Amino acid sequence: MLWLALSSAVAAFDALGKQLRTHHPTRFPARTKNLFQNLSALDEVLGKQFGSSLVTLCGSHHEALVLGFQARHLHEHRHDVVDDEFLRKAGANAALRGRKYKLTEAEVAACIAGIRHLAGAIRLLL
Repeated sequence: MLWLALSSAVAAFDALGKQLRTHHPTRFPARTKNLFQNLSALDEVLGKQFGSSLVTLCGSHHEALVLGFQARHLHEHRHDVVDDEFLRKAGANAALRGRKYKLTEAEVAACIAGIRHLAGAIRLLL
């Protein structure tokens, strides 16, 4: 259930991103596939187009957002097994490498709160 909730939240944010790209094509370029699933690429676009960053827009939600998106990536592409990219991007303990990530309810709730906050912050930029 937790993995489904996390994946659904990221998918909803991606759907918002697709709508924003349709309505603001000069602000959100089509060249980056899955822009709203890739926080690094989104951060770059926010910097270039709006002079802002994810850290600034997310504030205290930033870490939870990054962890949630990276955990979702593990689930969708790595069968929940922690890899070096997850360790680097999420700042996780190296002892987790090669183990299945145990997602918690608190992590999912925090990521969803972060997504809601970021979506609102992006809308204010427009």
